Amino acid sequence: MWPRYVAPAHLDDRALHTTLAQMADECGNETFALQTEIAITRADNRAALAAYSAPTLILNGGCDGICTPQHHLAAAEAAPHARWITLPDSGHFLPLEAPLTVADALRNWIKETL
Repeated sequence: MWPRYVAPAHLDDRALHTTLAQMADECGNETFALQTEIAITRADNRAALAAYSAPTLILNGGCDGICTPQHHLAAAEAAPHARWITLPDSGHFLPLEAPLTVADALRNWIKETL
């Protein structure tokens, strides 16, 4: 599963792996099972996005094999006021893989939006 979660550049990042393993351990099996159930039974909420009128930032990792860029594109196309940004060298865990890039993207979006 690891290669589906992180960008190729982070496959050998032991610190990232350790951090994510600790986070998973802290959540426990019950939370993992609940999160998995929510993910596989999640309804298509694009209609709700279409009705949402506030500015929206959709940020994803280009190497995310779990929530792929195509999933994010569908959300961005549904949301009338969305800005979609893909970070090409990141996977599923954007804030951990590219914290400064995520911070810059958020900062720039806030400046442009407010």
